[in-house]
Amino acid sequence: MKHAGVDMSKPDAIRKAVSYVGSLIDKLEHSYQV
Repeated sequence: MKHAGVDMSKPDAIRKAVSYVGSLIDKLEHSYQV
């Protein structure tokens, strides 16, 4: 991830990444429910 410019050594960056992935999963689940 560091090559992509994302510093995963800081907890805040990890939380943002997890939150983003979670939002993608929510969108995916919603698209299957429609």
